[in-house]
Amino acid sequence: ISGGSLGYAVFFFGLYLGAATFSQALLALDRGKQAALAWTASAICFLALYFATPGSELMRIASSFAIGTALCCLLVAVALLGRMRAR
Repeated sequence: ISGGSLGYAVFFFGLYLGAATFSQALLALDRGKQAALAWTASAICFLALYFATPGSELMRIASSFAIGTALCCLLVAVALLGRMRAR
């Protein structure tokens, strides 16, 4: 694995950890439905991109995972911020 590919993977794994952490916060605030919707949307995004993107299987998985994870992190962060502002 090249240095660039490794950096790319590490960045998006960090987003995955952020999404999981924000999801736990939503669960603690009794907003599990919002977390579930965010993860469902990101899974649909992953599948749509995987089947629509050309290239090798590995690159399709990597790019679809990266974009789906970024979407999930964004959605759960927005839901969490919205909940925190409502308090």
